Amino acid sequence: MKSKKTSQSPNLEIPLALLLFISFSTPSQAAKKSKSGSGRERSIEWKELPTQSWELGSLQLPPEVDKDGIDSRSKIRFHQESGIFPLYFIAPDDYKPLGTVTGARSSAEYLTLGDVIVFEPETEERFQVGTLVSIAKPALEISGKKSARDGEVYPLLGTAKIRGFDTEEGESAEPPKRYYAEIVAARAPIPRKSKIITHVSRLKIPTLRPGPQPLQAFGTLPPPTVETQFAQGQFIFIDRGTEDGIEGGMIFRAYQTKDPNTRETIAESSQLIAADVLVIQVGQNYSMGLVQKGRTELPDSTPLVLLTDISDVSWKKEYSAPTIPPTAGDQALDSLDATPAEAPKPTSETEDDPALNDDEQRELKQLETHEVNAPPPAEIKEAEKPAGGDPKLDPDLD
Repeated sequence: MKSKKTSQSPNLEIPLALLLFISFSTPSQAAKKSKSGSGRERSIEWKELPTQSWELGSLQLPPEVDKDGIDSRSKIRFHQESGIFPLYFIAPDDYKPLGTVTGARSSAEYLTLGDVIVFEPETEERFQVGTLVSIAKPALEISGKKSARDGEVYPLLGTAKIRGFDTEEGESAEPPKRYYAEIVAARAPIPRKSKIITHVSRLKIPTLRPGPQPLQAFGTLPPPTVETQFAQGQFIFIDRGTEDGIEGGMIFRAYQTKDPNTRETIAESSQLIAADVLVIQVGQNYSMGLVQKGRTELPDSTPLVLLTDISDVSWKKEYSAPTIPPTAGDQALDSLDATPAEAPKPTSETEDDPALNDDEQRELKQLETHEVNAPPPAEIKEAEKPAGGDPKLDPDLD
């Protein structure tokens, strides 16, 4: 119920309840209420509590996680090379495949990624579950037109992982009769009756290294092929292998000597660089190389030379220019750039002046050279005259 009592002033009417509130409320109390909100101070006893048991626990982080909790395995890496998928397996002498694909769970004629294959072993070697093997076509013979060496290569089709094997009851000591494997990588449709060979992993780009001695070789195209030329980015075979001391990272170089259009000789044997071949896989008699910086197409059985000095291998030079000997003027100017201990003795009167620094002596040497080679003043005036004669004596100009 609202109070009807008001002040005695006829001009100002204020309710009595408001007057009582204002009279009993001091400024200090109002300020204290505004600061504390509810009027009570917050407790700080938690600061005086002893260390709790849950605070003493420690978490053992894996080695891939640093102290800030950042997992290095989740780091985004750019330009990370994963290697080159090999196209061929260079078989050593008397190599035998490990088995032949005899069946599959799929009804398709050609198998692909994820299919389960069945192969029968052809050797006494045993395979554990989880072992990787390569799937390849039957062996192909390689032989260059100009090379006397022969070899065999297996074109690779994919990779399979052993999932299990089957043995007859009571013959656990005997090798398994068949293996079951899952195709985990495929670069082409895999036909039945394909061969199982030793696993060939991805090839890393090797570090460049010089050859032990200069060797002549020939570059051969992979079989079977109807091509007669190869160029940059292609794989070729080189008729040199471990028997010749070849290792991954060595460089074979091809030189261009003829015009590809007219077939006329345009350079000597080592003037124009045609291509560099990087060895990435080495076999017993043959090696496989990747053509780098090919500047023109090269025919099959191109002659190659093993480099013993790779200081100039940058895959940027278009030709190997012979060195030009410096002239007498170049030697004189270069002598001014030498250190004080190596600088030659001064030969002119001006160079004896200790007030001249190196830059001033260099400029003076250039001026002296220019004055010696400059034509006489009379010849200069004669060369400046126009073809019609002296302009002051020409009547047509008046």
